[in-house]
Amino acid sequence: EGTTALLIECRGKDKAALDKRIAEVVRAIKEADHINVAGNDVEAYPFSEDKDVFNVYWDVRKGLIPIVGAARETGTSMLIEDVACDVDKLGDMMEDLIEMFKRHKYHDASCFGHALEGNLHLVFSQGFRNDEEIERYSQMMQELCEIVADKYGGSLKAEHSTGRNVAPFVEMEWGSKAYNLMWELKRLFDPHGILNPGVILNEDEDVHKKALKASPPADAIVDRCIECGFCESNCPSRDLSLTPRQRITVYREMSRLRAMDASELTVEDAQRLREFETNWTYNGEQTCAADGMCQEKCPVKINTGELIKSIRSRNLAEGHATELRAADFAARNWGTLD
Repeated sequence: EGTTALLIECRGKDKAALDKRIAEVVRAIKEADHINVAGNDVEAYPFSEDKDVFNVYWDVRKGLIPIVGAARETGTSMLIEDVACDVDKLGDMMEDLIEMFKRHKYHDASCFGHALEGNLHLVFSQGFRNDEEIERYSQMMQELCEIVADKYGGSLKAEHSTGRNVAPFVEMEWGSKAYNLMWELKRLFDPHGILNPGVILNEDEDVHKKALKASPPADAIVDRCIECGFCESNCPSRDLSLTPRQRITVYREMSRLRAMDASELTVEDAQRLREFETNWTYNGEQTCAADGMCQEKCPVKINTGELIKSIRSRNLAEGHATELRAADFAARNWGTLD
């Protein structure tokens, strides 16, 4: 509570240069009024040149996304926001954002990033299963943008691009004059609105609450998937049919449609499901190598091949049962022909 970890990496062309930079950093930390080191002893946290030591700390930092992604409730999505402000305001902004997450009951949220650039990544899980969850999300996003843009004069998108989730708040960040100028340029170069429509500039103030992509339960083997796509470069079929991420996404959508009550299933839904199932056999099942290479790059260690193997096993069992019923019918109705 009320603490953070600061990882500092120093480099130098030789040992003397490296030691000099480390000494400068240690001195700066000791002299900084706003940094309170646990135990008031900077020397208790020495720099290390041992890869086995410092890589542990970097692995912890890199592991924050998969930790949140793997631990989230089934049926929720893992979301990442990306904000920034002046470095001297970063600590105060982070405290306000942490308090905001607590107030809106995002108990799994984490804040990490690049302190030297004043950049924060905000990682949290979110369900889009009912109106209450969507409204909680909307209220949190409104407050998040007010904290970053209004209170601290920061950027709502630091390293990554603005999308529909932040489009309603672009004017809040840039002001009406700059916002209107953006629209003038947009209409000048794209008068018919065919280039990335509604993604960066959008007149719908509620667009961040619409067309939300849910993560419905599909199979315990892949329910933890955060759809990051890290697995794709390892997949043998990535240029032939579907990647592991795409297989999971399609299977999730088929599972969602199959789970719907017949009275809720529209004609369009039924047609969509038939098309998915027709294409799934080849693109989803038959072309998966099931070699587990996707797991090697997956931050939450999902082996999509295990899902495909389980589906193949169920299909074989169902096919075998059909064959047994046919054989039983033939045996019971065996006779001679005159």
